Amino acid sequence: MARHASPVQSLLVDDRFDGDVYPNEPLSRHATYRIGGPARFFVRANSVGALTHLIQVCEESGAPWVLLGRGSNVLVADEGFPGVAITLGRDFRTLKFEDGRFLVGAGATLSSVVQEAFKRALGGFEFAVGTPGTVGGALRMNAGTRTEWIGSR
Repeated sequence: MARHASPVQSLLVDDRFDGDVYPNEPLSRHATYRIGGPARFFVRANSVGALTHLIQVCEESGAPWVLLGRGSNVLVADEGFPGVAITLGRDFRTLKFEDGRFLVGAGATLSSVVQEAFKRALGGFEFAVGTPGTVGGALRMNAGTRTEWIGSR
């Protein structure tokens, strides 16, 4: 690593890192409300290995980090975020239906799960129609309505 580069900056030129690193990326581009200043780094981690390595780099260097997902229900200050905003990429967007169960990655959109259930004539996700964001975010925030929510599924 070059002496002038931070550990996160070094990922920019590391061909082994399975992801994309964007310095000073406006978070308004990645939030549903379209507001907010830049993150010091915006990183798309495409695999579990990349995510693990990225968080390890952040922890070791003391860089603050946050898992942003698709930015639903997130308000970002105009000043931005001084650390690393992480979104889940390729490997986290899986959606399979096997043995009567959905196998879904945290980065898959909730709407894709709703659509797949509809295609298979499966009920139970009607409350989630029109809910933006990812499955991981829906689980983290227990997305739903006044009467039904993802935690009840």
